[in-house]
Amino acid sequence: MIFNENNDFIRYRRPQQIISLIRNEIFVTLSHETEMISKAKHLDKLEKLIEQFRINLCGNFYRQPWKENRNDFQLEREFISQHMLGYFIFNMDRFERRIIAENYVKIFVHIITKYAYGTRRPFLEKLENKSPLLLKRLLHFLATDPDNSIFAAKILIETFNKIFSNDKVNYYVRLSMIKLFGQLIQNRYLQKLIQTYTISLDNFHLIYGLMKNAEKQNRDIEFTKLFEIIRLFIMNPVNTETNNPMRKVFIDEYNLLTKFIGKAQRIRSYTDIALFTPEYSDVMDRLNRISNPDLKQEEETFGSELSLSSLI
Repeated sequence: MIFNENNDFIRYRRPQQIISLIRNEIFVTLSHETEMISKAKHLDKLEKLIEQFRINLCGNFYRQPWKENRNDFQLEREFISQHMLGYFIFNMDRFERRIIAENYVKIFVHIITKYAYGTRRPFLEKLENKSPLLLKRLLHFLATDPDNSIFAAKILIETFNKIFSNDKVNYYVRLSMIKLFGQLIQNRYLQKLIQTYTISLDNFHLIYGLMKNAEKQNRDIEFTKLFEIIRLFIMNPVNTETNNPMRKVFIDEYNLLTKFIGKAQRIRSYTDIALFTPEYSDVMDRLNRISNPDLKQEEETFGSELSLSSLI
């Protein structure tokens, strides 16, 4: 139950009704320059709507955990995928960029943290099944409106970074975000954005820290997804040639990175994906070039004639 504007109790029997209200609240917050008190009010209302949405679909997680295995969670997953990420992408032209930049990340991180914290197992690992829809829309933007698509990708990357650095985010939520993030930044249409992202030491340390933690806790799926992101840092020729701070990190972490490359390869050898994708010899070769500059090998992973100054 939640309150309406007259403080009357309203019982929503259809989750779609609540989704509509949630979408409206997101739209209002992204569309208007509201003062902090008003923004807090919208966030509070969103939180109550989401809580009601969960209870309507699945009951109380703490009292009825057996319902976690039911298909009630399908609509719940669709809500997070389509109405927190998808709605933003599908309606880019309806919002002012400055307001999106100020509000979207705060809204998403606030809601996803409240949504995930304290639940037993919400089966959010299935979220990646919906992510191709989001990426397909982003590809459409790249073909028809590249300026908007780059802006959207930047906002999503900032959102993912906030999620990764938040200790309160549920493991399954984080894993779903990692998978979606990996798909996003490996998109070749976003080459310049990928290059810019992968020259940042802060970004590297964030992903590298998550990968070390995943390796320590034997979470192989999370480890391999994070390694695919770390691979982009190593394969960026700017980091090999001119980005001295990043080169130093690679040299200092050479032994551990080599160990991680070996582990990632062993994990891949037990999956079908190894039959269709190249092995990690290219990553090892690039890492060896960094530690031994006398080795000469032409690589065109990101393109030629790149420099650190051209990406900043």
